Amino acid sequence: ELFTFELGYERTYNQYGSTTTSNNYINDQPFFEMEIAIQPWLSLLTDYEYNNYRAEDGSSQSTYQFLNASLIIQKEKSPWQFTLAGTNLLETEAIRRDSFSDNLVGTYVYFVQPRYFTFAVKFDI
Repeated sequence: ELFTFELGYERTYNQYGSTTTSNNYINDQPFFEMEIAIQPWLSLLTDYEYNNYRAEDGSSQSTYQFLNASLIIQKEKSPWQFTLAGTNLLETEAIRRDSFSDNLVGTYVYFVQPRYFTFAVKFDI
């Protein structure tokens, strides 16, 4: 195939409750994945997701997005494959989440690894 593309949307609901309080959170996540065969021996893969995480009552909100891409080189019938990949290309720094229990209401920040690149060499025996 020369080109594949997937476009999607996911909505998740989280309900946190205790004996004294209840909170509802929604995450909207549009996303896409794409693969393009630029040449028979050269492919580009990319994926993107956007997240809008928020309290249903509007008391808190967190948005973040990720973009990753890979360039894959492999000549036909060659045992060698070379891959250059970039992760977190949009430099997302953190993801925020909330949690509740009977005794604790918490907001947590998860720090994301900054943009980085890898180069991989694969040899099929």
